[in-house]
Amino acid sequence: MNRAITGRFLREALWPALAACVGIVFFVVLFVWAMQEMGPELMSFLSSVGFLKKMLELAYGISLSGEVSSNVLYSIAWLHPVVLALSWGVLIAIATRQTAGEIERGTAELLLTLPVSRLSVLLSGAVTWMAVAAVVSASPLAGVFIGSRLFEPFDTIQFGRFAQVMVNFFALNLAVAALATLAGTCVMRRGVAVSLVAALLIGCVAMNFLESFLTFVEHVRFLNLLNYYRPSAVVRDGVWPVGHMAILGFVSAASLGAASIVLARRDIPVN
Repeated sequence: MNRAITGRFLREALWPALAACVGIVFFVVLFVWAMQEMGPELMSFLSSVGFLKKMLELAYGISLSGEVSSNVLYSIAWLHPVVLALSWGVLIAIATRQTAGEIERGTAELLLTLPVSRLSVLLSGAVTWMAVAAVVSASPLAGVFIGSRLFEPFDTIQFGRFAQVMVNFFALNLAVAALATLAGTCVMRRGVAVSLVAALLIGCVAMNFLESFLTFVEHVRFLNLLNYYRPSAVVRDGVWPVGHMAILGFVSAASLGAASIVLARRDIPVN
């Protein structure tokens, strides 16, 4: 890792990361407000409609049998498409900017001719998106905290369990950013790298809906990153998802290792 290159990457990532974090916090606060105002009535209605109940359970991994606490309702925000899109969007943008983006802009040859190794440049980028992933992953927890102070919940908020979800979310975000880094080192164009990772993540979201309807999808659910991220289950049971986080950590390490090998061997075109 090189301090000067890391500092440059961090400065470039500052404003996009800040915008994403503010957006996540603002959305989660509004979500907490909405759940406080109409959550119980909404859950009661959905529980009475079998199809809608099943779709909600599949989408967010929650159970609507029995009484649903405010903690479980708030946990839905951690898997909401808005939160995922903001989190993944900024991480993919940063990771591909440091790899395919440098090549596309014609600055890669200058960066890689500095007296530092390619691995050092890659690790500087990794440190950057790790820092951004940490802040982004903590943003929903900040939103729950602020929302619970502004709008009094009807149950005691178990912040310790939400902290467990935050760590699990951090592991998921690291895996996404590492995959985006790998994609960025394999292609010449940033748009192609972004499209590849976006297609993978959209496929993961789709698998969440389809796994209970299609036998084939259920058999390959282990390929779905979201299979190792179940916020509602963690909040309900209070059990650390150690196995799931270990798998996501392996995906991150393997992707980053593969990216370092690809970057070390590939030719960088001079524009």
